[in-house]
Order: sequence, then C-alpha cells, then structure tokens
Amino acid sequence: MIKNLYRSEIDGLRCIAVVAVVFGHFFPKIFPQGFLGVDVFFVISGYVISKLLISLDNSKSINFLLNFYSRRIKRILPALYTVTVMTFLISFLVLSRVDGYTSNTGKYSLLGLSNMYLWHISNDYFGLAAAQNPFTQTWSLSVEAQFYAIYPITFLISVKLLRLFNKTLVLVLFRLIILLSFIFYLCMLTIDHNFTFYSMPTRFWQFVIGSAALYFEKNSFAIFNKTINLRIVAFMSIIIPFFFPFENRVLSQFIVSVGTALFLYSNQTDHISAILTKKPMEFLGKRSYSIYLIHWPVLVFSNYLLGSASIKNILCLPLVLILGSICYKFIEVPFRNGVKLFKSSARIIILSLILVLTTVFVINYSSPILSQSENNLIPGIFKVSELPENLISDCSGKENIAKLNQPISNCLGGSPESNKPYVFVIGDSHADHLLPMVNLIFKNSQYQVKNLNLENGLDFPFSEIHNDSLSLSLVYLSKNSKIGDIVILSFHRGYLNEDRDQHIDVNQKINLNIKTQNLINNLDRFAKNMEIQGVKIVLVKDTPLMKSVQSSQSCALQLRLTGHDGCTVSKTQDSHTRFLQEYAFDSVSTLNKNVMTFDPFGQIYSKSDFFSVTDSEGFYTMQDWNHITQRMSRELGPSFKYELEAFLKQTIN
Repeated sequence: MIKNLYRSEIDGLRCIAVVAVVFGHFFPKIFPQGFLGVDVFFVISGYVISKLLISLDNSKSINFLLNFYSRRIKRILPALYTVTVMTFLISFLVLSRVDGYTSNTGKYSLLGLSNMYLWHISNDYFGLAAAQNPFTQTWSLSVEAQFYAIYPITFLISVKLLRLFNKTLVLVLFRLIILLSFIFYLCMLTIDHNFTFYSMPTRFWQFVIGSAALYFEKNSFAIFNKTINLRIVAFMSIIIPFFFPFENRVLSQFIVSVGTALFLYSNQTDHISAILTKKPMEFLGKRSYSIYLIHWPVLVFSNYLLGSASIKNILCLPLVLILGSICYKFIEVPFRNGVKLFKSSARIIILSLILVLTTVFVINYSSPILSQSENNLIPGIFKVSELPENLISDCSGKENIAKLNQPISNCLGGSPESNKPYVFVIGDSHADHLLPMVNLIFKNSQYQVKNLNLENGLDFPFSEIHNDSLSLSLVYLSKNSKIGDIVILSFHRGYLNEDRDQHIDVNQKINLNIKTQNLINNLDRFAKNMEIQGVKIVLVKDTPLMKSVQSSQSCALQLRLTGHDGCTVSKTQDSHTRFLQEYAFDSVSTLNKNVMTFDPFGQIYSKSDFFSVTDSEGFYTMQDWNHITQRMSRELGPSFKYELEAFLKQTIN
C-alpha cells in the first residue's frame, strides 16, 4: 500500500495542462495545440488512479470496486452535474435556440457517453458545430469515466497475476497492452479520425503509460536513469508542443504523453519540482477540474453575446477563474470530503444513479419541445429584433427530400414535355437562398422555376469537386432538359478551401488545388453537353461569409451592447476567401459561350467596402454567418435580371 497518495508537483502539471487547454481555446493562434493539455490529463489520470487502487484494500473484490466507484463519483459527478445543469439553464436563457445536438451532448455527458455521441454524429472537435456547443468539453470526461469503469477490474486481474507470476511477466504485459493500444490508435487514425480522437479504446495507451510510470517507479525498474537531464527532457517534451506544433498531430500527442509519463516516473526533488509546487501552480492545479468544466461554456456564451475578439477573451479569464474557484470550494471539496448522507459506498452509487437518470429523463422530455422554439429573451431586453422566418422549399432539406420517392425526377422533371422553358436552381443551401431572387425575376414570366438541394454530400457540387464525375442532378439534366432552359448553379465557396467557414488571411497566397481543377473540368464537360441542347448556364458566385461564425442575432446584439461586432467583413477579405470559386467559375465561363457568371458582390458592396448582418435601416441582411436573408436575396433581383437579359440577348445574336 501507498500511504501518501498526494504528490504536490502533479498539481503543477495539472496547472500547465488546464492553462494550455483554456489558452488554446481562448487564443488559438498563440496556443495552436493547447488541446494537448487533455493528453497530459489522461496520462496523469492513469498514474493517479493506479496509485489510488494500490492504496485500497483489494482482499474483497466487491467492496474494493464499490469503494473505488464511490470515490470517483464523489470526485467527478458533483461538479459535472452542477456545471451541466447550469449550462442547460443558461443556454435556454441566452442562446436563441438550443438544438437537439447541444441537448443530447449535455444529456450524454451525465451518462459518461458524450464522447461517443459526438463521434456518432461525426462532430469534428476542431470543426464548426463543436465550437458552438457549450458541452463539447465534456468528451474528455466521458473518456475518463469509461476508463474508470473498466480499469479497476483489470487492476484486480493484474493483482492476481502478480501473485501467480513474477514481476517480469507483468512488465511484459504492460508493454504489450501499451503497444497494442497504440497500434489500434494508429490503425483507427487512417479509418476514422473522429473515433480515434473521441474514443476511450484509442486513448487507452495514454492512461496505461501513466500507470506504467507508477509501476516502474515503485518497483525500481531502471528503464532510464532518474537524472536531472531526463527530468528536463521530459518536462520540455510537455511544454514545447503547446507553442510549436508538429505537422503531424499524432507525433505531438505521442511526445506530450510519453514526456508526461517519464516526468511522473522520474520522481525527485529538483528545480522543476520547486517551480511546479509553487502556490500559484498548486492553486490552479487543485481547481483545474472545475476550471476545465467551466471555461468552455463561458467562451461559447461570451462569443454569442460579445463576439470573439481577443480583448473579450482576456476579460473572460478572471471570470473563469472566479467561477472555477467557487465550484471547487462549494461543490468539489464538500462532496469529496464527504457529506453524512454519502458515507456508504453503495448509497452513493445508488443515489447518484437515481439523480442522473432522473435528470436525463427531464432533459430527454423537455429538450425536443424547447429546441423547436426560438428564444428572444436576451435580445428582446436590448431591443434586438428577431430573425425573419427562413422558408424552405419542398425540394430542399433532408426532411423534405425524405418524403419524396424519387427526389430528382420529382423536383426537376417535366421540361421535355412542357411548352414552357424551365429554370433549374441546383446546389447546396447557398443555391437555396437565391430562390427568392430567382422567383422574383421569373414571376409572371414564361419560365417555370425548379430547384433541388439533396443535402446528402453526393450531389452538386460534391461529385464535381471530389471526383472526375458529374452529380446525379447534373446527369439528370443532361438527359432531361430542352432548348431555352436555364441552369443556375451555386454553392458554399468553403468547399474548395481548407476550412469551410473560416476566412483566409489576405496576406496568404492561395494556390490552386485538385478540388478546384476537378470542378473546372467537370463543369466544362457539363457546359459543352448543355450547349448542344441549347441550354444556358448561370454560375452564381458565393454571397458574403461573415468575419466569424456566429448567429446574426448574436452579431446584432453585440452591436447594440458594445457599438461594434465581430461579424462585419470587408470586400477585400471576402473576395480573397472566395478566390478559388471565382477562378473556377470564371474559367468555365471563358471556355463556354453558353455560360455566364453573376457576382452578388456588385450589389452587396455597392455602397460600402464593408458588409454587416443588418443594413442601414436595421433589416437583417444575413440569416446566419453564411446565408443571406430572403429580403437580401430579393434585393439582388434587379441586377441579376439586368445581367441575365443582356447575356441571353448576346448569345441569341
């Protein structure tokens, strides 16, 4: 048994880990790999939990397991439950709408399954949806909870093996488990990146090297000499990747994890331990769990209310520290040290299960109702208007498409048999938001407007970008259109860029990529086929992408509260990020006489070099960070009509 479970420099490591995570989220450009702090936490957990298990009486397996699980519940659940419930309440008060993904993430966090839910919905930790979900940070706690569920059982098996065999065999077993887990991690990395990031099995090797560090330390295995040089190398292996990322993220995770394990193994008093045991480091380390839990919802809510400016994030740091300290003092410590009601291990487990399951039931029942309603409480207080209704056509959106037996023919069919020429609007949601403009200019005309947005990742523009082939919609139109028809194509410019919803620095040179070349080749082939049939094609360049990913109402609220917002974008920036799409469309237009391009920027930026979510009269111009409102779409109508009529006359002559 180990009498002294506490090792003060571990709190110093926790301090470094939580500061890395918080600063990585608040200031990603300065700390591009702050997320590696979670890897440090995993290795520390393997070490500390192994130390705890060794200290417990394992003579009776059931009592041993009940004792361990009750300790973990007292350590993890109170703060997690408090922050989760408070985050739910604040979400329903602050956010305009709490969608099902957000509610489900919070719900599954209480069950220790949010990591698998985020993987199940293909939620990229570094992507857009994760950045707006106030429960995203709970994924790592679910990984730890799953580790806690199985590790004490494997520990008991290891104890029995030790009694039957010598230490050398156990050492070989440790190495084999670490090796197999790491190989599984590498294999899954090539198959499913999200699973590799979120799942406990692919993270198991990090916990095990932490436990191995304790085993080697206590059993005097000299895998390395415990020298000052080893301590320095191990410590620098933890610190450097936070600031200087390697091109290979796997290499960064490996270096940080092994560095943490070696540092824990080389347990001695030196200058590094003196730094790590300083009172400020110990203070933050002890509060690291609460700080980690709280920092993310603070960031999400503050981004919604005040934007994502660095000065705002700096001002939020004291708030995170204060709330983390409050949670630590009034939630973590009292429950961890024991309340009379929670003296019995079995009682702790049973009452916790009842509490969690009851809360999950309430969330499960209420969230579908609340997610369908728009909340205007905070914006209403500051007299920020609600967003206009966003109507969706019968041939757009997964729900509507699912109702159709044959969506393509149902939505696009009929042209060859009709006396009227057809106008086909094809693409993703960025083609959809052009429908008010198209319907306006073709109203009371000889043309009949048809549209389709399958939203399945297989239709235009995805086939044209990623493959040397046409999408199902364009193949259909190649066989089912007639002379005089018009095909209007548009899509989100971000599909050609590295990051879909992020602007590219205006000083960064943009090089042509294979996706852009594929698009040019496929559209050129489609255009030449349609020219034979007498069909005209209009390529509509993308509408504005706001400076940051936020709701339009959030941007308007920021403007009302602070006098500025983090959403307004310049024409220079907007055009730079749209370069690849513009190049592709212009190239296809140059190669084909039956193709024209239309640039909404001519109208949108006609009065100013900057574009905001509201116009001078206070009307919303953007439905969200990348979709224009129906009103804005209709305002594009006159200029689109003028250019289209000129093009049609020119091609006829």
